[in-house]
Amino acid sequence: MSTVAVAAAKSSPGVTTLCELLVQLRPAPSRHCVLLDCDPAGGDWLLRPGVTAEPGLASFATAGRRELGPGELAAHLQLLGEGLEVLVAPAAARQATAALELVVERLVDHLAKLDHLDAVIDCGSLSPSSPALALVRAADLVVLASRPTARAMVHLAPWVEQLVSEDSAVVVALVDGPTARHEATYRGDEVAEALDVDVLGPLRHDAATAARLWCQPGRLAPLRHSALVASAAPVAEAVFARLAAQSQPTSFPSPGQHQEVAG
Repeated sequence: MSTVAVAAAKSSPGVTTLCELLVQLRPAPSRHCVLLDCDPAGGDWLLRPGVTAEPGLASFATAGRRELGPGELAAHLQLLGEGLEVLVAPAAARQATAALELVVERLVDHLAKLDHLDAVIDCGSLSPSSPALALVRAADLVVLASRPTARAMVHLAPWVEQLVSEDSAVVVALVDGPTARHEATYRGDEVAEALDVDVLGPLRHDAATAARLWCQPGRLAPLRHSALVASAAPVAEAVFARLAAQSQPTSFPSPGQHQEVAG
């Protein structure tokens, strides 16, 4: 399987929405992909229509006290709308953190053994003590969501530097939003040059579409021509293209095959 960890350096500017859009806009929808809410600050899914407290992260953590079978994760997912499968986290930070701390190491190992699906993991806002860091470090690709502002860059840059130094594959997804008067903002190419990573987006600020998506989880079809979804589509395409490229085996010449060396 391939895993995408989505997180923010400070606060969570659209992380949950970005995760949902990545799953639903993936360019190969025939491949099984699930959304795992592993935000230790607590998830927002329980506030949305049709979502229940169980099954979810808490019940999965309880199951994780014993050996996890191949189908264990599937037993704790909720199917929402049109094929959106979510591992729902508790809303309270204390409960979400406790569940994640209990099962995160086993979850990392469990995901590595599942060849039949991909996972997009909502890791919330990063901190040195976050139990979700284990998922970030084990992910095939880390997507850091950020506003394109000077204040956001101050918090983003150290995380990019740290994760890259740990050999994580990192991209930045910029998220538009209201900014304070006279607040400095940056273009995507400026962020890419400063941080030396690929920059995607920006996702457009579209409060009306975000509200409809919130009220109708898993029902994206009527919103595909909105500014938010239209701007998210190339981000999803780029994320999964990067995953596909990373999964390609390195080609080596056959034994004895001559290679020309440029001189």
